[in-house]
Amino acid sequence: MGQSRSAHHVRFFQFFLCFVLLAIPIACDKPAPPPTSTSPRIASLVPAATDLLLAMHAGDRLVAVSNYDTQPGVQSLPRVGDYQQIDWEKLTALRPTVMIVQMRPDHMPPGLLQRADSLGIKLVNVQIEQVEDLYTAAGILADTAGKPAEGPALVASLRSQLDAVRSRATGQPTVRTLIVIDADPKFVVGRGTFINDALEAAGGENALPADMPHWPTIDRETLLSLKPDVILQLLPGASPQVLAQAKSNWQALADVPAVKNGKVYTITDWFLLQPGSHVGETATIFAEKLHP
Repeated sequence: MGQSRSAHHVRFFQFFLCFVLLAIPIACDKPAPPPTSTSPRIASLVPAATDLLLAMHAGDRLVAVSNYDTQPGVQSLPRVGDYQQIDWEKLTALRPTVMIVQMRPDHMPPGLLQRADSLGIKLVNVQIEQVEDLYTAAGILADTAGKPAEGPALVASLRSQLDAVRSRATGQPTVRTLIVIDADPKFVVGRGTFINDALEAAGGENALPADMPHWPTIDRETLLSLKPDVILQLLPGASPQVLAQAKSNWQALADVPAVKNGKVYTITDWFLLQPGSHVGETATIFAEKLHP
């Protein structure tokens, strides 16, 4: 009799458990349940913003990142788009409460704000080009993540790092430098960028004229005319094949002072082209090459 009653209880529990499980939405087939916490759920379509959030200990707020996010700490997060396209189906399932974008107001895609609003997503549009923009964005993102104290702390740390680099360069001659960001070399870095800010902190002067675009392309003749004393070639995560090709390309430009004097430095750290919390490290690397 006792065994029969126990078996009846087991069968009833099994039926109840199945009923409960069937009532629970499956994350891969249906939208995620509404957040149970007051903490914001952030989808970042800006790698620099992702990096700043991680540096401000707000990585737990991230529910999705951009297609271009490669930094450590976000490999397992869903990818929901970039500056060209947005995966609204994934966003509907993930239910972020905030989405970080970087777009000029006059280049905002039609209907973007309305589409986000219909899903209950607040758009936060940051503009990050130079180091000062990083400081502003850090404050905005810290407030957005619900960690307002982290913004000023990160800004203070970045300022301290750059001040230390500037102090090291004080009294050293300014070095005329060209910054190249491909193997050819064609793509270079102009003024008005965070990379140029790092270069100036390190005691360098951009070899490009001030009236050139921030991210221009140049031809062989222009490169020869610039006559840089140092070339910093930034190739984050480049393969051995790309590095070999880059080295071969410089051999054909022996008349450039930097090439002739053996002062072409190829740097491969992953963060070099990303405006974010590593800008102080970038400036430090530059300083080591300019004033060894």
